[in-house]
Amino acid sequence: MNVTVDDNVAVKANELLDEFGMDMKTAVNVFLRQMIRDKSIPFTIDIPGREEEIDDDDYFSGANLEHLRRSIAQAKAGQVVYHDLIEAE
Repeated sequence: MNVTVDDNVAVKANELLDEFGMDMKTAVNVFLRQMIRDKSIPFTIDIPGREEEIDDDDYFSGANLEHLRRSIAQAKAGQVVYHDLIEAE
């Protein structure tokens, strides 16, 4: 796999990775394996200020977003109950 990264990003990332004692190839493999294991990107991607923009929509209200965050945290901690889906007649 070949990936093009901004030079400044590569330099800063390599400096940090040196402190961790790993190279870029190892870091990318760790990232990809974590993504596969969790079936998600292993960090939050946010747009600063976005919640304020969508607060007018009750579905995206702060309370609902916080409820979703708590639910996700519970699921990641294994605190979930699995149910079989049934078809309604």
